[in-house]
Amino acid sequence: MSNLPVLSLMFLSFLAINIHSQNIIEQDLLAIEEKLYFYPQEGEKEMNSLIINMTDNDYEKVKSKLNFLSGVLAYKKSEPDSAIFYLEKALISFVNNKDELYQAKAQLILGWQAERIGYWEQAKINYYKVIDMVNIQNKREQGLAYLGIARCKHYSGEEKGFELQKGVTLLESMGIKEYRLYAEFLAQVIQNRNRQTPGMLLDIAGEYVKMGLHTNAASVYKGLATYYRQMGEFDSAHKYLDEALALDITNYPSASLLPSLNQMKGLVYFNQKDYNNAERYLKKSLTLCEEYNQEYTKYYIYKIMCRIDTLLGDYESGFIHLSKASKSYMRNNSIGEKQLSKLMETSLNLITIKEENSILKSERNSIVLFSFCVVFVLLVLFTIFYYKHKLKSTEKLKKEKEKKRALHSLLIGLDEKRMFMANKESSIDIKRRMNKDSTFYDDFEECYPESIKKVKANYPQLTQSEARYAVMFSLDLSDDMIAEIRNINAESIRKTRLRMRKKLGMENGCDLGLFFAPAVSKAE
Repeated sequence: MSNLPVLSLMFLSFLAINIHSQNIIEQDLLAIEEKLYFYPQEGEKEMNSLIINMTDNDYEKVKSKLNFLSGVLAYKKSEPDSAIFYLEKALISFVNNKDELYQAKAQLILGWQAERIGYWEQAKINYYKVIDMVNIQNKREQGLAYLGIARCKHYSGEEKGFELQKGVTLLESMGIKEYRLYAEFLAQVIQNRNRQTPGMLLDIAGEYVKMGLHTNAASVYKGLATYYRQMGEFDSAHKYLDEALALDITNYPSASLLPSLNQMKGLVYFNQKDYNNAERYLKKSLTLCEEYNQEYTKYYIYKIMCRIDTLLGDYESGFIHLSKASKSYMRNNSIGEKQLSKLMETSLNLITIKEENSILKSERNSIVLFSFCVVFVLLVLFTIFYYKHKLKSTEKLKKEKEKKRALHSLLIGLDEKRMFMANKESSIDIKRRMNKDSTFYDDFEECYPESIKKVKANYPQLTQSEARYAVMFSLDLSDDMIAEIRNINAESIRKTRLRMRKKLGMENGCDLGLFFAPAVSKAE
């Protein structure tokens, strides 16, 4: 017994240390999130360091938030498949845990992704969800969502509403320089421009350069160049494009502004009717598009080159460039539609999960109510029986007392025996499986390009087709499902597994899904 206080103190100390450790990790995650929005490279390093030094137990506790941060990073790297993959996993967990703040954070990034591929209506749906889920204290999420709605209205030609001013006010009230500059920049881009616009944009660009936010600064310089190009002041447009090109903006090639900046240089030369220089910059932009895997920029480049060919009378080259523009447009549409399909599928999955959780909650409430009623009835019956028995015993003792006082002393101290039947609580095991039809596309490689590329890089002995199989295995698809996707029989899949194990030097029976999962998750 003397050791009990010591053991209790040790337990409380252990509990306090765990809570403190968890709080520190949560603070680190919030700091990383802030970094990822404006300084993604630093945020990525800090996130990797945190994961490496984290215990397995701590990792499991914050796994959903790490998935969310991975989704933010993938968006910043312009890796849409990975972004949607991680955000969907995070959202499912947040919905199950009823974490509305992080649901809103994830919906914000999904809105950005929808906006990036030009689906303004879907983006607005995501932004309205953000506003509905968070309160006025979450100024960042609400402010960014309002600005997102304002941008979508601007791009789709809708009438301006209150959203722009609301978003700017919320972000400026945070007192954080990065968000204030971002809000001021968008206000200048979306509002009707005036003579003060160039000066204000130039000030914002200068602030960004001082802070080391070169990509943001390049975006502002590009906005300045667009302003001067529309005003017909082409020398000024070139000046600010050159300012942007001089900055270091190649941290994440797939998200680099270099292709679009060179494209705009070509467009300005085109406006000046300097077709030689226009073609030179447009070709340079095409080369960078190939190097950085930015397919969506090619369409506009081919269109301008076609116009140049037509003006110069080179109709053969014009036809070639027009054909390439058409193919690029169709490919962009295909990629965009697939990404939109994934975004909508994610939304439908979340709705299904919420509905199932609501049904389960209703059933649990019914069970609790039923159990309460049973317990209440049993308690009432017990009370009636107890008092009835007590009353009967009291009357009997009275009579005995009156008749036999001498015998009463012998009865003192005797306990009445009571027997109660123990009621076994019945537990209802509710098991539900969410049955949903998965949508697969003809070109699997387009859906998971980063994953397939990563597997191929890590295991060069595998063919491109085997790398695709590796990603399917890591997604835990059955042989029958893979066979259906590939339009082959299941026996061929089993033979492929044997062949891949042999190439990788693995024993028969080893799980290829588990083997490739780390490589695939890193790619995503």
